[in-house]
Amino acid sequence: MPWSLTRQNTHSGFILIPPTDNPLWISHAQAPTMLPLDPRRDTAEGAQKGEEERAVWRIFLAGRDRHNTSRIFAADVHPDDMSLATLHPDPVLDVGAPGAFDEHGIGPGTAIAVGGRIFLYYMGLSRKSDVPYRPNVGVAISEDGGRSFEKFGGPLLGPSPHLPLGAGLPTVFATDATPGRPFGMWFSRFTEWAMIEGKPEPVYDLLYASSADGLDWQVHPDANVPLASRDEGGLVRAAVHRTAEGWLMLFTARGRAHFREDAEQRYRLIAATSADGLNFTRTGAIGLDPVPAAGDWDGEMQAYPQIVPDGNRTLVLYNGNGFGRDGFGYALLTGTAPAAAQDTAPGQGTAT
Repeated sequence: MPWSLTRQNTHSGFILIPPTDNPLWISHAQAPTMLPLDPRRDTAEGAQKGEEERAVWRIFLAGRDRHNTSRIFAADVHPDDMSLATLHPDPVLDVGAPGAFDEHGIGPGTAIAVGGRIFLYYMGLSRKSDVPYRPNVGVAISEDGGRSFEKFGGPLLGPSPHLPLGAGLPTVFATDATPGRPFGMWFSRFTEWAMIEGKPEPVYDLLYASSADGLDWQVHPDANVPLASRDEGGLVRAAVHRTAEGWLMLFTARGRAHFREDAEQRYRLIAATSADGLNFTRTGAIGLDPVPAAGDWDGEMQAYPQIVPDGNRTLVLYNGNGFGRDGFGYALLTGTAPAAAQDTAPGQGTAT
């Protein structure tokens, strides 16, 4: 059967409500990013009973203040049912100093363990006078298991010959697709600011980069997932998962115009497959069961997926309505890769 997602919270969703007394975080829980910790830990009491206790998972996300500036916060959840354990009110990572590439907003992309440290890759924004912002990819490093982070200098990826207008929302993972460079990254490559009814809107596809150490990155311009048509305007948050059949990628696609107002233009989940981890073929919109209905937390939009393998199950974290305004939830990923078939671009068919 084809890949499908079984929704685990069909109506209320797993929604994080920002602290009412926190001026830095009044809305959104965007781009949920799970820190891959040891899945189980022994406790003294559990050891006596021959049992193991599940460790909590830390999930990073972007919360916004009243100026629409986003910072990275963290929530700890119980992995068995994804119930909230602790909501941390202070930012894990704040915006940069005046003039920095991330001075006007940041959002998480991937958190991975590298040796004894945690690398938190993120998207940083700086406002511009002619367009709303310029996006870049940065990284912050934790020496204490993900409790605190220090930024690693300037951007890892920014405007360059292959990235004309910047880069954003990175997914970093272990791979053998590029020998000698065991770190891979899929990210959004910004290529254009399209004028839609007099307003500039970003246009971006997906591009791949590799690294030997997770800090110095080489862009591979031939490894990309292009827009399906001129009616499509953005591909974002490419989550990858290695399977027995090869590689699966989940990302979200939106239309070029009116994607905030028109239901058929909003972000929806798309699947792609690859034999080598570099050359992906889109296979279509991935099915959600039950199908989101009007009034559900994800009934209007599904966006920013992250694939989380966990023993004999595979979870997908994702945002719902309003780009994460209504929080985030999760689904179980099941199935096998279907034969490749080009999906319909947003605006040319029924949105999932």
